[in-house]
Amino acid sequence: MENKEYKVSKEITDMFEDMQSYFDCRDSAIKNVFGWKRAAYFAKRGNQVRAEAWKRVAALYPELQGIECHYNYTSGTVKITSV
Repeated sequence: MENKEYKVSKEITDMFEDMQSYFDCRDSAIKNVFGWKRAAYFAKRGNQVRAEAWKRVAALYPELQGIECHYNYTSGTVKITSV
């Protein structure tokens, strides 16, 4: 498979950005002694948003289903990680 970038919608881009925000909040909460509940919440939400974002990418580009990909925050595209 060629090394191609796949554009995604603004909605999917927002989901990936939300996911990253949840993980940043999780990392911040982990540093607080009493923040474990909050960290667990942010981790759970981040994973839910990630799963939904990748589900929508697979619906948009069925040929990517089951292929290892990554999201590029700078360009707003999905790229195949390995061939």
